Amino acid sequence: MLTRTRALRIAHRGRHSAGMISQRSCSVFKRSMARELDSITHLTFDVGWAVFDWHQGIFDEVTVLASAQSVELDAAQFAKDWRREMFIGLG
Repeated sequence: MLTRTRALRIAHRGRHSAGMISQRSCSVFKRSMARELDSITHLTFDVGWAVFDWHQGIFDEVTVLASAQSVELDAAQFAKDWRREMFIGLG
């Protein structure tokens, strides 16, 4: 099996003096990448903090609600507990 690394090496060696990749090397690389993409069955994404700031949103809303109800609450701890319970519920 031709790995991506090997295909890149072949493509690099196949470059001619003008700096372009040869047709053969390009074809080998495309076939190799197509096989690798065909083998992908799942994609996963980490959006727990990288895409949105869940902690600040929960913290802010709980702080407002607790203040409106005259309740003392550790909003930061509540946000952490909420997130843990959310994942348990998804489990």
